[in-house]
Amino acid sequence: QGKYVESEVAKKRFEELKSHEANRRRDTMKAQQVKEMLGVEEAHMLEYQQFNTQWDQKCNDYEEQWQNHIRAMKERHLDGLK
Repeated sequence: QGKYVESEVAKKRFEELKSHEANRRRDTMKAQQVKEMLGVEEAHMLEYQQFNTQWDQKCNDYEEQWQNHIRAMKERHLDGLK
């Protein structure tokens, strides 16, 4: 009878430890996933900022070219009137 009780206590303790270890692994995995997700979000934001910077530069370059073309057309027009 004593061995049976001792066996049941050991079995219960084993199940508790097994459950605790499963919870620890799950929490560790969740923390790792959150860390990875934050890294991906940070990389995405950096890529987005770089895209916006490049886009703004292209828009500025286009605006400058457009202004130069307008200026050149006006000069040609004025030269044609002379």
